[in-house]
Amino acid sequence: MSKKRPSRPDVDAFGLGHAIWHVANQWERAINEALSDLAINHMQYVMLAAIAQLSEQGDPITQTRVSKASRADVMMTSKTLRLLEERGLVSRNEHPKDTRARSVELTKEGQNIMRKGAKAVQKADESFFGTGGQADKLRKTILAIADSL
Repeated sequence: MSKKRPSRPDVDAFGLGHAIWHVANQWERAINEALSDLAINHMQYVMLAAIAQLSEQGDPITQTRVSKASRADVMMTSKTLRLLEERGLVSRNEHPKDTRARSVELTKEGQNIMRKGAKAVQKADESFFGTGGQADKLRKTILAIADSL
């Protein structure tokens, strides 16, 4: 028995934002499925990737910097980093200059999971959005919108 696909949202009735929300939810579901073998979800991967990117800059990484780099809510960042620390994927230590802040780093296991996650996310993105002309146009459009926010 074939699985019937629900009809696409009526853009005229619900608005373009609703259609984007629908696609984003389906995409996140695909990403979480791709990351499931690593026992992390999309938000956890985003935090690991943000820390990896920030670590290339050489400065101590604070929770605030992770939040800004990932464009995630400060509270969500805090909760996610706490969970990643409990799992041994990140360490949070005293900040060398700011006694109010904690320095965040990937552990060796965190680096390993982040690298595997990057491959899984790229593969899932290509499967979901495709590759080539249409996907490249969509990518440029979405990034332009994101950069304007």
